[in-house]
Amino acid sequence: MMYKVLKGTDIENTPHVLFIGGWTKPIQDALDRGYTVSYIGSYTKHIYFDGTILEKCFYNKENRHNKHTRVCVLC
Repeated sequence: MMYKVLKGTDIENTPHVLFIGGWTKPIQDALDRGYTVSYIGSYTKHIYFDGTILEKCFYNKENRHNKHTRVCVLC
């Protein structure tokens, strides 16, 4: 699923951070600083990750096999 960003919207003008897996704290820090955040990774709850944070993300997708994730970023 792709999200279309409309010209002139707030999301078009804010920095966007993509997290591939990771802990809750860096995701929350990015959200608190006003970044648009996307997440791809496991939703499994553990001591360093609470998946409820993903509700605040622009995009999230579960990937149960993080070690096999490949990323291509085009700027």
